[in-house]
Amino acid sequence: MDLERGGGESSQNPVEGVRTIRFASLADLAAGIAHEINNPLAIILEAAGWIGDLLDEEDLAGSTNVDEVRRALRQIVTQGGRCKEITRNLLSFARRTSAQLEDLQLNQLVTEVVEAYTRRARERGVELVTQLDPELPTARLSATEMQQVLTNLLGNAIDALQPRGGRVVVRTGLVGDELHLEVEDDGPGIPESVLPRVFEPFFTTKPVGKGTGLGLAVCAGIVSSLGGSIAVETASGVGTTFHVRVPLEPAEPGLRPPKDAETVPAEVPGPATGRPAVVLVVDDELEYAETLCLRLGRRGLHVLVAGRVEQALEMVDTTRNLDVILLSAAMRGVDTIELLGELKRAEPRVEVILLAAHSSAETAIAGLRRGAFDYLLKPCDTEVLMGRIERARTRKQRREQEDQEARILEITSRRV
Repeated sequence: MDLERGGGESSQNPVEGVRTIRFASLADLAAGIAHEINNPLAIILEAAGWIGDLLDEEDLAGSTNVDEVRRALRQIVTQGGRCKEITRNLLSFARRTSAQLEDLQLNQLVTEVVEAYTRRARERGVELVTQLDPELPTARLSATEMQQVLTNLLGNAIDALQPRGGRVVVRTGLVGDELHLEVEDDGPGIPESVLPRVFEPFFTTKPVGKGTGLGLAVCAGIVSSLGGSIAVETASGVGTTFHVRVPLEPAEPGLRPPKDAETVPAEVPGPATGRPAVVLVVDDELEYAETLCLRLGRRGLHVLVAGRVEQALEMVDTTRNLDVILLSAAMRGVDTIELLGELKRAEPRVEVILLAAHSSAETAIAGLRRGAFDYLLKPCDTEVLMGRIERARTRKQRREQEDQEARILEITSRRV
């Protein structure tokens, strides 16, 4: 079964043209829903994190309800994480997340994912087996997206074997210049009536609350974007095998940011400084911005908030020692890339990190080309954000030091 999407000429195949339009409309709807959910979700998770920060700093030993408060807080974070996963699937289905291609050894990825599922499989009476081609070469792929494909297929295979248990085999191989990935289970198979719809978005046979119906649609979208294909083979009472084929070199180089726009490595040496980092949060979701300000402030940063473009430009102009700007990539009525350019023109040395409730790979690449330091999807982990801020500040300090050394060299050479 060839499940690549978006192919065909509508003038020659009207049915395929209607399907393409319908798929595009669903993708736009999914992206819009994810965007609208992600903004309040980011506020909820930041507020929960803020409560956790306060609880950690207060002496609550005498409180009779402290354990219950912490339990409820953990539940908020856990369920918020579930919502975050759903919106991530929606964005993946809509192809509104950025893919970073890298040199990937598929066997290693398979081993890591299978190990992560071992306990879950054992508890459900499922045996996990790997049959990996030892000669498999490194490929240029997105580790995050290939992990998502395998995670969805492996999770579905384990679920298909309930309640009796069974066996799941994950295979890798190479045929020509294509990597082969197969996930096989010995379950009851997929009913013939359901088979034509398995890759259809929002279709699921799982009970309400147990599945979004996006897992296989996301897999199909990811594999197709890499120039590959995904197909299913099934037989009643025998089992099901999903076949994934991807080229060693994807046909979609545009997924990669250009080399001159890539961010600096995780470890960047730079001059130390005694003053706290100065950060400006530019976001018209003020509840999110203000809560983020509180949390970053508790971690030793000096944080300012601007909810409007004019206010942001004024603060960049008047704030001394501004290090990093956290810029929302989806402010209402604002061209983010144009604003990024204005901020960089006003203060070329300041580093900008884009925060997006949802956006496209094109926006991420355009932002990096305009000088953004990094690009993160909201809601993001505060400690991860702190690490990115520190890296951005280090690069700013390094550039300032290089400029200072260049000026000293110029003055010295003039005197000579």
